[in-house]
Amino acid sequence: HTQFIPTTYQAYAADGTGDGKRDIWNEPHDALASAANYLKVSGWKRGLPWGFEVQLPPDFDYAQARIKAPQAISVWRKQGVISRTHELDDRLGDVSIFVPGGARGPAFLVTRNFRALLRYNTAPAYALAVGRLSLRFEGDAPLHKDWAKEDRPLRSEEIADLQKALLRFAYDIGKADGILGRRTRAAVRDYQKKQGLRADGYATPGLLQYIKGH
Repeated sequence: HTQFIPTTYQAYAADGTGDGKRDIWNEPHDALASAANYLKVSGWKRGLPWGFEVQLPPDFDYAQARIKAPQAISVWRKQGVISRTHELDDRLGDVSIFVPGGARGPAFLVTRNFRALLRYNTAPAYALAVGRLSLRFEGDAPLHKDWAKEDRPLRSEEIADLQKALLRFAYDIGKADGILGRRTRAAVRDYQKKQGLRADGYATPGLLQYIKGH
């Protein structure tokens, strides 16, 4: 019903039915109670949204758009970040800007609850999908900004090609392993900035062709 590895089960599984068992395989109530317990321990705050779509100013510095670098909501307000659906209230706590599809796709402001989802599954795409699906179940409207479908993510072999090109420019990214990690994203962002491109750190097929040609 929900995903648990053995060590996580031992530490966080819960009895949702009160029968003294923690049967996450056959009892949905136990599985959901266990997942809820894990999220609670991971920092989930009841009543706080996981995040919502925001509009970024034209001159936004995308180097700030990092899930693991939350800032006070006042910092984002001063920069001109706005939301059509939520008030940027100080009670949201420290929040991050997340741009999963680069500057041409939708942007999200994410709270500690999004980071709690990442404790359950470390893939930001998973956390975003779960969060958006929950809102759609509640009747939330579609996103205001569409995904730039032509800006698809790179495949593993394309990421390796990109990394090889960045290594030729003496960027310290480690080896060309086909994984788009923190150092590769930072190198992409720096390269974009030096080339006068929008420095969102998002690697696309177009960027790969651009860097190969220079």
